[in-house]
Amino acid sequence: MPIWRIVADDLTGAADAALAFLRPGAKVRVSLPGDASPPLPLAVHAVATLWRDEPAGRGRFLAALPPTPKRLLIKVDSTLRGPVADMLSICRGRWPAAALRFCPALPAQGRTVRAGVLHVHGVPQPTPAGLPPMHDAETDADLARLVAEAPPDTLWVGSSGLAAALAAGPPPAPLPGRADGPRVLVVAGSPHAATQAQLGQLADPVVYDAGAGAAAAAGFSGIVATGGQTAAALLAALGVTAIELLGAAGPGMPLGRAGRWLLATKAGGFGDLGALARACDALRAALWMQA
Repeated sequence: MPIWRIVADDLTGAADAALAFLRPGAKVRVSLPGDASPPLPLAVHAVATLWRDEPAGRGRFLAALPPTPKRLLIKVDSTLRGPVADMLSICRGRWPAAALRFCPALPAQGRTVRAGVLHVHGVPQPTPAGLPPMHDAETDADLARLVAEAPPDTLWVGSSGLAAALAAGPPPAPLPGRADGPRVLVVAGSPHAATQAQLGQLADPVVYDAGAGAAAAAGFSGIVATGGQTAAALLAALGVTAIELLGAAGPGMPLGRAGRWLLATKAGGFGDLGALARACDALRAALWMQA
């Protein structure tokens, strides 16, 4: 059985949270709908239910929940997009006696919780209806303290920042990149302004939806996909149902084996101006290493 299980409503979130637990020698898998991979001994098994974009994800979410909340992280978006209230309601109904620690803070990306209110780069955000009180955290040290002070068998609900605190250590350092070498394919379906700005820094070819990405993928060994819905649709079109994580292409950008491809994923709203370019360079370096 896996040491930790992560259940998420989207693909990039599942992979980003799982990346926090990756250590040398540990097997970390991210499963998409239809995954029938062999039940290997895993350090972490993350399940991307895709509930954020597909109503059928609710049933997948229910099916992915283990018998107890022990070593379980319900991964939610750090800006509280998606069915967060419904996910919490299901979990509270299933485990009413479990102590709940709900904190979507991700300080590295400017998402903090102060006085029970989510802030993004210091700007307070409206709280969606139906959510329980959030625990405060403005730094990674606050998240570590939240984990250290929690009772056993706590029900954890939060972002990849909380995942890093639960993993009790920093996620893997990004691979050193290289600008020379094989081109990689960038599949960029996210309309987020951060992604759109990052695209202007690229020398690698870019397509703008999952269908075009699947059609072009045969000519590449490495793919960078940005936007959780886009990445999931791309893998579905390619017949890929699981990712074995291998490392990081950058902060919040997991890199793994997906079928015959090396794949890096990035949430649409993450990263500075050069984030996608660095992900391409890291993926290029990984391709050289496996050659």
